[in-house]
Amino acid sequence: MEEYAFFPGCSIPSGFLRYEKLVLRMLSEFGISVRYPEGMTCCPSPFSFDVVDEDLFYTIGARNIAIVEDLGLDILSPCPGCTMTL
Repeated sequence: MEEYAFFPGCSIPSGFLRYEKLVLRMLSEFGISVRYPEGMTCCPSPFSFDVVDEDLFYTIGARNIAIVEDLGLDILSPCPGCTMTL
């Protein structure tokens, strides 16, 4: 079974739980398991945060990628904002 680091971001778990459940169900049907990495933080949104502090924007994204790299997994995120940031 293939495994990915699953990062739903902050908006999907807080407002779109059905979407997250649907994605997880479909992944399972394709034989894909997921692991929720510990320590990841909000991306933040590429549509606003990079305007405030571009260096911090890239640092947070790089930190999240490093957490997943330590697990030896690829990242899967159903959130379009998180995907753009990562």
